[in-house]
Amino acid sequence: MGTLNCSVMSRRLADRAAEKRYGVEELEKCLLRNKEKGIVYHYEGQLVGDYDKCKTEEEIIEMIKTGK
Repeated sequence: MGTLNCSVMSRRLADRAAEKRYGVEELEKCLLRNKEKGIVYHYEGQLVGDYDKCKTEEEIIEMIKTGK
């Protein structure tokens, strides 16, 4: 079993926190909107994406919510 890097773990924790904060439907809506704007959740063949560039869970949540 491989190990996940810290950014992937932070993203997963941030996803759960955003889900609790905004609800599943809002989280899905935000992620879809961001995808349409070109924000990539997973780069092809990788477990990391644009959200992993954030340094903290709060930055990830902000990116999910605002697309910035």
